[in-house]
Amino acid sequence: MPKTALQFSLAILVVLAITPQAQATSKIMAEYNAPSCTTCHTRGAYSESEGKAGLTAFLAAIAEANRLAAAYNLKHRPTISPIALEWDIDAGQTITIPLTVADPDQDAFRITGTLPSGNSFSPQYTAENGLLATDFSWTPTAAQANKVYTVKFIAQETASAKRLFSAGVTAKIRVWPSANREQSYISQLTISTAKWTNGKLTLKGQVALNKIMTVAEKANFLKRTDLTVKISQGADGKGITIADLLPITLLKSGGWTLANLTLSAPFACDVTVAFEGTKAARKIASAPKGCLK
Repeated sequence: MPKTALQFSLAILVVLAITPQAQATSKIMAEYNAPSCTTCHTRGAYSESEGKAGLTAFLAAIAEANRLAAAYNLKHRPTISPIALEWDIDAGQTITIPLTVADPDQDAFRITGTLPSGNSFSPQYTAENGLLATDFSWTPTAAQANKVYTVKFIAQETASAKRLFSAGVTAKIRVWPSANREQSYISQLTISTAKWTNGKLTLKGQVALNKIMTVAEKANFLKRTDLTVKISQGADGKGITIADLLPITLLKSGGWTLANLTLSAPFACDVTVAFEGTKAARKIASAPKGCLK
């Protein structure tokens, strides 16, 4: 029981113990903060019994008011409705996450938490389920691409004295560098070996996948059988095409090998491989002395 309610309850017991000879005085009124005689003498009889009953009722009413005030101070915290745990967005595009907030006390609120730079919130509105809502919006920049952002939303009351806040609701947002998800998968392409032997060119290299991909996404990409590359002469990728749409098989490690490639002399001293928008070049080892530099 709240302290104030307990105090008034004890006061009631004291009043009930007053002797029949007790008379209402200014001292008693001041002690119990009764504003006037009619506070207790509600029937105008100004008798002892009426005064005792009226004072008891008056103190009981104050105790109930304090109980309700204490209950209000212990009111419920706001709650943010669950949202999807994972989101994907391309740099330059806008992601919008609706946030609905339940609060039995219907207090005004604002959203705080751990949020990426450049975010904004819409004006609050009433959602279809009848709850107050606001939309989180964010347009990541190119500099924010290739990262996973863990966002945390917290609803905090703005009108109540205690500014109660909700439990945090978290989600992960993956920001891809472009709308072409296939190209976004490749973060780096390297050629470790480019060797000319017995009139044939052998290339070996490595593909590094985007770090924001899940383990399952990486595994599924590496085992694909429809992947192809373009191979061209020169170090800038603009030379004569050696092979186009050439099938390539990736190992679980991301390694790859392309062997028995035929080149028509004279050919460039360098070779370029293009794979899903990413290019890599390397000088051909043991190339004929007459290769084009």
